[in-house]
Amino acid sequence: MKSNSRRLLYHQGIGILPFSKIKNTESIETAKKILEAGEPVLVTVFRDKRPKKKKTTSEEQSFFSALADSFEGYNVQTLNWQQETRSVHDRQSVSYPFIGYCCRHAFVVHSENLIVEKEKVMKRFREALIYAVNQETLALSTKKWVVVGDETGGLDEFRKGKSDIQHEQKSKMCWVAIPPGTELEELPEDFHCAGSGGLNHYIMANNNLLRHDKILFFSFSFDEGRILSNAGNFVKDPHFSFWKETLPLVLEKVAEKTTQRTSIDIFVEQVGILEAGIEIATIIEGYRNSLHSGNAWENLDIDEMWIIGKGEHPWIGYPDAIGANVKMLKTPLLDEKDVINESKIREQVLHSPFRQRSLIDHINPLLRMEDPLRFLTSLSDLKLEDLRDYVEVFLSRRVGDSVSKLNRPQWQELLAHMEKMAEGKNGQDATTLILNHTNMNDILPTLKSEADQFDLCMAILGTSNHTGATKQAQFCEDYIKNLISRGFQPRPRRMIKFKNLSKGKKDNVFDFSHISEFSIEENPSDEELKFLGSQAQSRALRGGQADLKEAIEIETYLLSKTVNEKEIQRRMVYHAELLMCLEKYDEAFEYLSEIAPGKITNSFEDLMQDSYFVSTYLKSCVLSYQGEETLEKIAPYIPRLLKDNHPSQRIAYWTLRYILDTGLMNPNLLKSCRDCLSHLTEVPFFSHDAPGVILACELLDLNSRGIKFGADEFYSMVKHNSQETTQAWLELHPPNEDDWLAPLNFNYR
Repeated sequence: MKSNSRRLLYHQGIGILPFSKIKNTESIETAKKILEAGEPVLVTVFRDKRPKKKKTTSEEQSFFSALADSFEGYNVQTLNWQQETRSVHDRQSVSYPFIGYCCRHAFVVHSENLIVEKEKVMKRFREALIYAVNQETLALSTKKWVVVGDETGGLDEFRKGKSDIQHEQKSKMCWVAIPPGTELEELPEDFHCAGSGGLNHYIMANNNLLRHDKILFFSFSFDEGRILSNAGNFVKDPHFSFWKETLPLVLEKVAEKTTQRTSIDIFVEQVGILEAGIEIATIIEGYRNSLHSGNAWENLDIDEMWIIGKGEHPWIGYPDAIGANVKMLKTPLLDEKDVINESKIREQVLHSPFRQRSLIDHINPLLRMEDPLRFLTSLSDLKLEDLRDYVEVFLSRRVGDSVSKLNRPQWQELLAHMEKMAEGKNGQDATTLILNHTNMNDILPTLKSEADQFDLCMAILGTSNHTGATKQAQFCEDYIKNLISRGFQPRPRRMIKFKNLSKGKKDNVFDFSHISEFSIEENPSDEELKFLGSQAQSRALRGGQADLKEAIEIETYLLSKTVNEKEIQRRMVYHAELLMCLEKYDEAFEYLSEIAPGKITNSFEDLMQDSYFVSTYLKSCVLSYQGEETLEKIAPYIPRLLKDNHPSQRIAYWTLRYILDTGLMNPNLLKSCRDCLSHLTEVPFFSHDAPGVILACELLDLNSRGIKFGADEFYSMVKHNSQETTQAWLELHPPNEDDWLAPLNFNYR
């Protein structure tokens, strides 16, 4: 290690001089003044950038002789400060291995005969040495990213495989990533947040972190994992899995912020068998190989990667503070000002679940994929929750980069893959994610074939209908009509699908003019079934009594023809919504409560990963007057479903209604839902037509119930931004004091 900022330091009566300064006249004179005052000088020999090798007697003697020449007339002693111990895990190790690595040798210069081996004297020099190395570490960090990590909790969940405890109490892996140039304050060597005695340290850490708005915070809360079998003690330790599987996601976010070649140091605090100084070279090489494989990490160079002891790095305590924050361990002890500061930090934390199997089998392998087409097609293999919690949060930039790198043959292959996977929910969700990162104006000119252009527009039209992106849907519909008018002839099956998608698009602008007569055939085609499904949904959204009767008839028939479990689940959710349209709220709640044990193999926990199911289930709970016991059962699943898309607004709204009705004391859940709704008012997707009308009416209703938003202004803005058909619908069905949700029926309500 080499630093241009090495200077003479002073710590608790001990002068500290880097060996590199002994040729500097000013530094030697300053050191001698300290010696003349009867105080000792600690000389540190920091490791330069060169291959690791063992200390040798001749090397030490060389340094010793140079010091004797520079400090003639003074005593020079070698400081053998490290202690060798054998741990409870039967490992021979030394105290402070990282400090010992940084400081190759240490010497004491003094004017009288000090016995530095005495415990009290040795303690002073050890503290001074740690201080010196910490200052050196801080100086070296000015041009690096530094990532520090620590876990909070006992990780007992790994022995059970799953955790059913409250979210705040689950074990978590916390990371703090400090960008280059951040002058983050150092923490004391004895920093801790445990117990009431750690309160002052906790407040100090929060105040320090709030001064730097570029620092990244991560918390991975246990969701699923187990002790790995057929592995050595080191690898199967749950702490090892906890940090090894989450670190790549942290590096992905760091890489996202890095535009030029930058070094990065990674430090994890020791725990259990993962003791400070353990050799982790194979892991380092695995990460280094990924960093240099030409992917999104190519601007990062791992410099140091260590398991360290408490106090071996001046920032290692910050993840401990983040852990105490997200688990709210100190909140009851804080005054109002410190609670506000704590909340500000918590809002900046990127909260994610830890699902071991998903990370090992799917997400981390994605990070090693260099081929953009393979990366994109692999997304359809992922579960919805993995797309939502990992790809959208951590790999969004990589999705966009991969889309931009596709050539024409790759686009053809991707579009064929999308069409093939369109029948499954996973494929639909992956397609939506990919096309959200696709700029039509950039891609269409590269697709010379009209068939390719048609396929791309069809894919985006389907996605736009699903997400309510009305302008994009209209662009695609117009483009396809233009292709057809110029003589392009889609395959008959594709033409039927285009007509279905065109009709579905109109629902998002409250245009139900496409509703037509239907007939139920004995052996319908897939496209005919989809036509019936779209007709049922449009009728339910229009909401007349005859509409609802026909919608139930269609949905009952479709359910009898459905064998795919995901589709069965969707059809049953629609059926429950129709029951609530008929004010059969108890029946709807019972129907949804019996889905998992009676109709599909998904567990209740699995169902709670599906935002569409959860929004409908919450609605049924509120309207059938379920008690707070059911809400407490649902509550842990809700925060992770609050995103920037539909139906997040329905989930937040019906949760707030549920809290208001039951009086449940859950301030964190209330705040999460309120913050979500407030944030969605700034998301363009919710500024017009169906998504905006849903949100605006919900805010008007919550205003009337005492949870205040700028609802009137937002409603006026949404109405002004919407299509003429939406505006006409709102004139016919205005929100009012008797029913603030009056414009909304079925699963818009």
